[in-house]
Amino acid sequence: MRIKYNAPTTITFSLLCFAVFIINTYIIPATGSSFNLIETFFTVPSSETFNPSSPGDYLKLFTHIFGHANWSHLIANLSYILILGPMLEISYGSINMALMILVTGFATGVINVCFFQTSLLGASGAVFMMVLLSSFTNHKKNEIPLTFILVVVLFLGREIVNAFGNDDISHFAHLAGGLCGSLFGFFAQGGQTSRNARGKGKAAAVSSGKKTAAAKTRGAAYNPDTYSTPALWRKQDMSGQDTRQDDAEEDKDSRTASFGFADLARKTEGKPEHKPAVKPGKNPGIFNRFKSKGTGISEVDQAIASFEETDSFKS
Repeated sequence: MRIKYNAPTTITFSLLCFAVFIINTYIIPATGSSFNLIETFFTVPSSETFNPSSPGDYLKLFTHIFGHANWSHLIANLSYILILGPMLEISYGSINMALMILVTGFATGVINVCFFQTSLLGASGAVFMMVLLSSFTNHKKNEIPLTFILVVVLFLGREIVNAFGNDDISHFAHLAGGLCGSLFGFFAQGGQTSRNARGKGKAAAVSSGKKTAAAKTRGAAYNPDTYSTPALWRKQDMSGQDTRQDDAEEDKDSRTASFGFADLARKTEGKPEHKPAVKPGKNPGIFNRFKSKGTGISEVDQAIASFEETDSFKS
């Protein structure tokens, strides 16, 4: 039994958030420095302090999702992310999940810079994106799941009411994250359903192909034509596998020696059956049955004549 890194995007994102918080809260102060890592690199500026000519401010539109103000802020966000993230990664894939988180972070950052006079940090927007997106589990195209409606009423309805209160929580970032999750659910889930259907179709085709190949392999042992290939003689061993001999001369001798009842039955198919008279009390050999009238097939008659020259085949 071993520990598995089962959700790469979710776990990596959570570890980065935790590392940024630990470095800023404990490691940097332990060195005696007053440098604030989160405020410098992981906080979106307000509409008043945003500098359009600063590349760092544009970078913060993405990186603010890794910064958190305190332990309660960090634990609350990571709890939801670690619960919902692995399930969503199974449905949408790790790369798509990472793109959704980044797009959501960018959207909440842009909204804050354009409309609000306070700074923004934290992964709360990504959390609400995951909450709304998870309500689309097992969603089919052209359907609106009831779970989505209930989540909108409970979570986003509460955020709308709290948005008019006086606190330091960016409720509009939560609403923007929920909107992103809703859009991802409507547009990405249909593609996921199609990919699952294609995957099942491919699996069924492979399974059908294996069954057909197995049936052909079993049937080849009973096919007389298998033994009459003119340039390349194929024979079947008891395990059902083909063995081939490429030597034309050896092939010719082998075909003559292996001429048996299967070829006789195939070449005489449709011809009238010969039943020579047999005297009572006498048990003639197989060759004496055709001695008087013959089989009508020159190759068979020649083979019978050559075998009659030996004593072991005389009646």
